[in-house]
Amino acid sequence: MNTEKISINVNLTELGQVDYLVEKGLFTSRSDFIRLAIHKQLEAHTAEVNRYLHEGEEGQVEDKKTNSIVNLGVYHFGPREVRNLIENGKKADLKVIGAFHVSKDVTPEDIRLTLSNIKVHGKIFATEDQKQAINQVKGGSSN
Repeated sequence: MNTEKISINVNLTELGQVDYLVEKGLFTSRSDFIRLAIHKQLEAHTAEVNRYLHEGEEGQVEDKKTNSIVNLGVYHFGPREVRNLIENGKKADLKVIGAFHVSKDVTPEDIRLTLSNIKVHGKIFATEDQKQAINQVKGGSSN
């Protein structure tokens, strides 16, 4: 699994407590403590994430021109996905929590032709030209 390095600020008292717990052997490192704390918070808020991913699905009238794509994890957008959307005459309303990976052989024009809306919470892996096209798509993105 790919990981990203993040920086956080904590007050010295909290840091001292973390260091004490590491010293006592309850955690292997500060990073181990922080990863577990993040994991527990994500577990506690699973329902909220699921609600976001599936909002608007119940009772929604299907839009014949738009495909809704919802992804938790890594979503790969490549020539096959572009071709499927073009062949079906649909654009995609894309919602990703995790990573959005655009294949190098997807052109910025392909992105503009096939995506009607995009929201990425996480990381976008794309060329600069592809990122510009993503940002031009209605809704923009978080990266």
